[in-house]
Amino acid sequence: MSLNLGEETQIFKHSKDFEQGSGNIRTGQSTYVVSLDGSGDFASIQEAINALPSKGGIIYIKEGTYVLTTKVNITKSNTKIEGTGFGTIIYGYTGVNEPLFEINGKESIIIENLKFQSTTANSDGIHLHGTTRVEIIHCWFTGQQGVCILTDGTTESCIISENQFGTEFSTAITSNEIINKSIISNNIIVGPGTDTTKDGIAIHEANQCIYSGNNISAIGHNGITMIHGTRNIIEANNISGLDSSWTQEGITLGYSSSYYCTNCIIQGNIVLDFKYGIKIYYGDNCIIANNRVESCVTTGIYIKNAGSDRNVVVGNIALNNGTNYTDEGTLTDAGHNIIA
Repeated sequence: MSLNLGEETQIFKHSKDFEQGSGNIRTGQSTYVVSLDGSGDFASIQEAINALPSKGGIIYIKEGTYVLTTKVNITKSNTKIEGTGFGTIIYGYTGVNEPLFEINGKESIIIENLKFQSTTANSDGIHLHGTTRVEIIHCWFTGQQGVCILTDGTTESCIISENQFGTEFSTAITSNEIINKSIISNNIIVGPGTDTTKDGIAIHEANQCIYSGNNISAIGHNGITMIHGTRNIIEANNISGLDSSWTQEGITLGYSSSYYCTNCIIQGNIVLDFKYGIKIYYGDNCIIANNRVESCVTTGIYIKNAGSDRNVVVGNIALNNGTNYTDEGTLTDAGHNIIA
């Protein structure tokens, strides 16, 4: 949205004249505009953030490549940072091994319409540390050698949606500690091909989260991994590995008797070309329903370990896998599956 200011270009005391489209306008009601051509309030993203009032505000970043020599710290809650889309590039300078953006302990942050790019090993995209109500939407991540979006501490009520992730990353989305009541949905993740250590979405602990509608392809390791958590839904994802002879698991829950998943639902997913399609290492009272699992070299659907107790496997299609279905769990209720 834009405001047409006509001849009055100083409606905000911090405004400067700039041309966009067919007149003197200021995008939306942004608190500050960042621009490389002198038409905004600042040339530096960090300076614009530092200038925001304590209650936050809106920063609009015009087109251009913003080369960072150090990370951008988003230090104010209630802040939106928005770019023009693919034309606003946040670029990690060669040799900088920090995240491009970092949010530590803040809440109610929106990051939208930005392209994050780096060619430095271990340089990540966005780090969230103990944040609440953060939204990352409509962003692009390319050339990332580390993790594109990483959360640690306890992350609550966040949305990561409708982003695109390129090929050069360690993992597209990772949670190292706890993520609660959050949604990761409708992202496009194209894996780095032959690197067998790279994951699509890797979660250490999740509770009451939804992972839905993600398109994950050419993954060299795991598509979606959840080590520990309860009451999560993994649904309607389209996940394919690069080569079923060495890629690992399409969807996997649990890790050990100490790190396990309970009361989770895996439903309506399509999983192709992994060693294992859907694998429950350790999980209790989970539902695996209405999935299609195909061309997995070892096992299509695998309930592993007697410690996996009282799971339901129903209405799935498992075709052309090494073994279509294996159950080593306890009191598994399986039925109405097409296994051929």
